[in-house]
Formats: sequence, structure tokens, C-alpha cells
Amino acid sequence: MAIKASQNNVLLRPHFKTHRSAKIAEWYREEGITACTVSSVRMAEYFAQAGWNDITIAFPFNRWELDKINELSKRIRLRLILSSLTAAEYLAQTATQKLHIFIEIDAGYPRSGIPASENSEIQACIDVISTNVNLKFDGFLSHFGNTYSSRNQEEITSLWHESLQKLLPLKRLFPGALISVGDTPSCSIIEDFSDVHEIRPGNFVFYDFMQTLIGSCLPEQVGVTVLCPVVAVYKERRQAIIYGGAVHFSKDSVEISGKRLFGWAGTTNDRLTPEYIPGCYVVSLSQEHGVVEFPQNVDMPEEGQILAIMPVHSCLTVSCLNKAYTPEGEEVEMLAVSF
Repeated sequence: MAIKASQNNVLLRPHFKTHRSAKIAEWYREEGITACTVSSVRMAEYFAQAGWNDITIAFPFNRWELDKINELSKRIRLRLILSSLTAAEYLAQTATQKLHIFIEIDAGYPRSGIPASENSEIQACIDVISTNVNLKFDGFLSHFGNTYSSRNQEEITSLWHESLQKLLPLKRLFPGALISVGDTPSCSIIEDFSDVHEIRPGNFVFYDFMQTLIGSCLPEQVGVTVLCPVVAVYKERRQAIIYGGAVHFSKDSVEISGKRLFGWAGTTNDRLTPEYIPGCYVVSLSQEHGVVEFPQNVDMPEEGQILAIMPVHSCLTVSCLNKAYTPEGEEVEMLAVSF
């Protein structure tokens, strides 16, 4: 990803919410990356403490955290996103420290942000931002999150171009404004980023089961697995129960042949490297229970055996577990979820 960004002359500002780890963040530094994206003020504080001094909080400005934001911006170059005119008006009245601002644009994924066609509201936001000398308008940020619902690379590519076309008029209307986009499917598939200034993929550091199915990566490129002990085996129904449930994986799912699945299961070798079994999936999750279903041509596991589970969504799984290990057994601490 770093090579691709360099070849396109765009800034790679990876989203660190996937790994939530100061140690893993150092791997990015080794590739020359100096800026990052996070999803909360707490996460920004954590990575600032680890020496990152150019951070974007890619979550709508939360006025209840203004004191923390003002304090953090004394130490680092902090960029916020404003997702409405109301948020811009409030921040313009209350910001007491230097803050860089992105206006969030809805380019077809209707989660948060001002619709790309609402030029008058966008202009009003920029005008309001300019009334406070502490605020600097940098440009526009958008997340093409609808690519995660794609079924193949062609759909990812189509959604990328469709969403980008909604942003390009803003680039022409507001010369000098930066365009920041980011989603792992697009950033994995697209080769030409000449119309944007920075990309913010996060999931690509690990990838996951979902990304293999939509074509963002190959199974052998997935860098995270969850090791779960088998606690019960029911050979008559070709199922095993693992200690690995919704509290460990979340309940994100994918669909194959009309069946809802929660992970891809396999065995491990002596170095705990996963070997995923075709057709062997987690078919049900409750709080701590996971139900793994085995195809007919595969030996059933024994109780006490460790199974490797490729999670559907690595970002949420990491948030659930808060700790990881390298294949060599080295522990990797991660920022625990807090509110």
C-alpha cells in the first residue's frame, strides 16, 4: 500500500482503528509513513503518546470531548471532521487551539456527512470555519463504505468511480481543497489515485474473511486469525463447539450460497500458522459459543484441539480481544476499547 501511494504521489494516512497498537504502528514508520487516522479522541491520545504527531480523527466532531480536543491539539497537528453546519457553528464558537478541519462529504454511503450536491451548506460550513482564527479548512473527507457490500472487484471499481465523480465538482469549486478518501476494498483494487490527495485504508493491515470474498485480497494475505479451543464435538451433525463467540468476534457475517457465516475455520501447524479448510465455517455464534460445521470429507477435531478462525471483520475482532501474538509468540498489546 505504501508503494502504491508513493507511485501515485498521494499521502497514505492509514486508519489505525484496525490494529489499535503502538507496536504495530511502528511497522508503518518503517515504510516511511508519518501520519495516521483514528476513530476516537482516546485513540488519538494513545497514538500521540506513542509519538505520532499528525493525526486525523475520522469520526464526526463530538462537542462533549472539546476540552480533550483542545488539550491534545496543543501537542500535535490534529485534524477533525465536521459533518454538519451545526457542528461547524459550535466549533467556531468554542475552539481555543489550532485545529485543522475536513468537511465530511456523503458521496453515496449515507452514514454521516453533508451530501456532495449540497454546495450551499458546504460553502456555509467553510464560511463559518473562517470566522475562528484557530480553525483551518483543509478540504473534504469521504468514506466509500458501500464498497464493503460489493461481491467482486468489478463492483468495487464501479463504486469507486461513482463515488469519486460526486467529489470531483468540489475539487473544482474549491481550488486548493484536499480530497481524502479511504476504504480498504477500493485502495486494494484501484491503481490510479490521481484525483485525490490522500488515502486512508485501515483493514488492509490484516484483511479478513469478508475481504477475501469481495476480492480485496487472497486468503493467504490475511494476517489475523483467532485460536479457539474445541470444547465439544457432535459427529452426528458434523459440528464442533468452540470457545469463541460474539464477545470475541462480534456478530458481523458474510453470506455464501444463501447461508450466513461468521468465520472460516481451519487447523494449525506447530507454528500456529492457520490452514483453512474449504467449506468449514462458523455457522452460529452466541455470547461465548461458536458452532463450527465440517464438510463430510474432513476429519472431525478432538475436544481440546485448537482451531484457527479467520474473522469476518478483523477491525471488530481486534476491538473485542485487545491483545494479539505474533507467530513467534511475542505479545502485542492493543488499546482497549473505552468510552
